[in-house]
Amino acid sequence: MENPENDLTLYPGGSTVEIQVADMDSTVKKLLRKLEEIDLDMMRLKSDRESIVKALGFAGVTPPGPAANISREAEARYQGGKPFEAESLGNACLRVLRDHKGAWLTKAQIEYLVTNGGYPFTAKNPRSSVKITLRRLVIDGRCQVRSTPQGNTYGWAAKEDGEHNELKDSITTKTKAGER
Repeated sequence: MENPENDLTLYPGGSTVEIQVADMDSTVKKLLRKLEEIDLDMMRLKSDRESIVKALGFAGVTPPGPAANISREAEARYQGGKPFEAESLGNACLRVLRDHKGAWLTKAQIEYLVTNGGYPFTAKNPRSSVKITLRRLVIDGRCQVRSTPQGNTYGWAAKEDGEHNELKDSITTKTKAGER
């Protein structure tokens, strides 16, 4: 007769798996090994993805769709409301970074979001414009930069908190009538 106190029932993916206490050590070891395999596969796939995205970036191609660290809510707000149509590029970049506090975004992701938000790029190379703007924001302490093997990523500056985060006149680019 089985003793229910010696059983462990798990519900992975909705199915029931019963593990006898006597088998638990070997089962736990198998589960831990499998978890480790999955983690290694995920790291390898993430590295492969980052390499492909970087290669596409060098080719001037933005991969379709946002990455996982882009807020879907912010993306939908940008597309629906086009909040960057009348903004300077610097203010648009700051708003994207503020809306993604805690996340590190590439310049390609920032360009993607600013474009979705209606920013009217007039330059031949929008990514270069975003890069120059982000560099200015970093120098002024308005955002942070983190260097990774895949390239720089940018994040909201911890000291910049609140709606008052508008660019100084020295950084604000030209108005909509001219080159931004």
